[in-house]
Amino acid sequence: MFVLLFILRCYLFFALSSGASLIDVPTTHTLLGFFYDAWFVLIIWFSLSTVEAILHLSRLHFLRFLIPSLTVLFLFANIVADQYFLTMYQPLDASIYYFSLEELWLIAGFEQRLSVIVILALMLLYTLYFLFVRWIKKHDKWNSEKAKRFYFWVSVLAVVSLPIARYENQQNEAEDGLVNNRLMLFLNESWRFAFLENATTNDVLPRDFSQLNPDFYNTPNKSKTYPLWHELPSQSALTPYLNPTSNGKAPNVVFIIVESLSSDLVGVKAKNHGNLLPFLDSLSQESLYFPNVFSTSQRTHNVLPATLTSVPNVIDGNAFQQINYPDHWSLMRLLKTSYYSRFYCGVYLEYLNMRGFMNYHEVDYLVDDWSSKAKQHSAKVNSPWGFPDGDLFNQAFEDEQKQKTSSKSKMDVFLTISTHDPFVYPEKEKYTEVAKKRIAHIQKEPQKSSMMANAAQFGAFCYTDDQLRIFFEKWKQRPEYKNTIFVITGDHGSELCNFNKLSKYTIPLVIYSPLLKKAKTCYSVASHLDITPTLYNYLRTTYQLEVPESVPFIGKELDLSDAFHTDRSLVFTTNKLKANEGFMQGIALLDHQLYAVNKLLTPTKISNPEKLRYFKKQLEVYQAFSQYCINQNKLVPSNEQAKWMGVRTWKKSKQFETPLAVKDKAAQFTEVGAFDYSQKASMIRIQVFADVYCRTKDDIRQVGDLVVSTDELKWMKKEWVLFKAIRPNFTEKFKPNTNNRVAFTLEFSPKTIKRLKSKNNLQLYIYNRKRIKQP
Repeated sequence: MFVLLFILRCYLFFALSSGASLIDVPTTHTLLGFFYDAWFVLIIWFSLSTVEAILHLSRLHFLRFLIPSLTVLFLFANIVADQYFLTMYQPLDASIYYFSLEELWLIAGFEQRLSVIVILALMLLYTLYFLFVRWIKKHDKWNSEKAKRFYFWVSVLAVVSLPIARYENQQNEAEDGLVNNRLMLFLNESWRFAFLENATTNDVLPRDFSQLNPDFYNTPNKSKTYPLWHELPSQSALTPYLNPTSNGKAPNVVFIIVESLSSDLVGVKAKNHGNLLPFLDSLSQESLYFPNVFSTSQRTHNVLPATLTSVPNVIDGNAFQQINYPDHWSLMRLLKTSYYSRFYCGVYLEYLNMRGFMNYHEVDYLVDDWSSKAKQHSAKVNSPWGFPDGDLFNQAFEDEQKQKTSSKSKMDVFLTISTHDPFVYPEKEKYTEVAKKRIAHIQKEPQKSSMMANAAQFGAFCYTDDQLRIFFEKWKQRPEYKNTIFVITGDHGSELCNFNKLSKYTIPLVIYSPLLKKAKTCYSVASHLDITPTLYNYLRTTYQLEVPESVPFIGKELDLSDAFHTDRSLVFTTNKLKANEGFMQGIALLDHQLYAVNKLLTPTKISNPEKLRYFKKQLEVYQAFSQYCINQNKLVPSNEQAKWMGVRTWKKSKQFETPLAVKDKAAQFTEVGAFDYSQKASMIRIQVFADVYCRTKDDIRQVGDLVVSTDELKWMKKEWVLFKAIRPNFTEKFKPNTNNRVAFTLEFSPKTIKRLKSKNNLQLYIYNRKRIKQP
């Protein structure tokens, strides 16, 4: 096993040193890595030898196949952990436990990664393993009693010294993952996640975050109880730049959020990276273009709440869409009387509970009923994420012919997926060649060789750029085009553009409209959080809409001045879903190091221990601020929520208890019961409560999901399932080592779901996909 890990370590060294990445790989780190691999093998040897001894003493000889099977499993897990590191440039960690099995399958894209070459390489590796086993068994010196005693005591020493079996460099996460055995790191993180995480039990008070720098608020607040509640300026920053609409109505608004759209690929930085997106480049020159915009998260999870609701980052490894929502406001809900809203995403809408999020904000239409042409094309492309970007845009045009939007303006939100790893998109060979031709014009190394090695992946951006061009050409043929504002941005940076420590958060923002008086490039630092406050205040003041003057947004209006301003303070949520990086007044905190930035957000490492301590303290205080605002529902004053959004009064239709039989505690599907409803219902709320024994807060993640279907289920049949990832939340203050009441909550409008037109009965199940015995 060690010899095979040696081969994997050498492969990792050459893959990272070949110019396909920008990680520095010192030879000393690789040599040290062999030592940690050997340490890992000794621990595995001790563990499996103990299992073998127990089987031998128990006379369970027929289970001997377990040992080679487990060894093969460990070897495969090493390969997976190494491949993750090669893709993300950071080690796999316990953040994967925040996802469902289905979400992990999507993210990993196993079907697309298992090419013939990969399968042959795995077969070769395992063949080598079994050949080594046979060779060793034929040589007595490897199997002598003296040799076995030596192995035993060395492995005991390795196990005893396990707490120090790690190379740690808190200043450089990539180096940490490079030196250590990646699987050993993951197992260590999993252990900490399962047994060492501390549970927070106390409610937060305003005094607990009184030390938070006011720059993180971005606006002067009006209330100590609701720290983000503030009044908007009477004049909009956008008004001087846009002509009024020709029909006097509020303009149509189209959001296009492009997966992994790094600012390095668009506009002022595009020349250094091959001008892969010529259409978007040309559009940026005719727009209000912001090259220095930050995504506040390294994952897609946060882009919808950030861009559409401007809420603070969630802590504790949660995604906003999957928690028990506080009262919060979105563009769609605030402007509902003036706009007909639609949401389009190629991924199934239960992913990250996007459906629940959009239903909460009463979005009028969610894409569900795809055309037969789109289904056929998607099946042919076979992307693990779903429908390609071209089909996504085409579906919106087809749907519009069937929709009656009355006299309202339109608000569309598109979230694309074709530029997501593993980069499965239509006409891949064609666009790979397009990418190669464009990359060939790059003058500087190592960008050129790095991007050329990933031309097939960068081809996805060339494909999406073409689809954006076609989308705009179609929109130009429509009468409402002249009265439309287009907002184009990325959800986060791309792992392909790992050119510096800040690249993972830097994305462009392009605001284009035929109403625009003149184009302008604005270099001041901004973020996703600023989009909703800017658009909302423009629509409110320019078109005199009857909407609130005070709002709970954490962002502020975009700075449209000519100067480069860095007077922003932002918290970043990392790939591990931890809010422990950020930007404060021109200084970035990344991987425990401080960096100053220039006009193009290029970071330069600086040393300032006092500033570093202060910055880290601010991020700690922010944790309390976030918990107070979000978990304790302190965004919108209750009287304002009732005034503008109304207070929903629910008529209790049915209530019942479902005892869970002991023999069924590990069943995959546990039937909760059936729910009958009236076809006249405009909105339905379903809540399932349970008492769950929890040692720590994270034990709630072992509880299954609530699944709602139109028919009885024995497996997850797509045609029957309506909602399949409703997760539980604590209903009261968490108490460790005792029973806690949790609730699954679902709100939806049956009128928006086509399949419910002929149904008035729903089946409820707890889906325990891992068959874990439920506490």
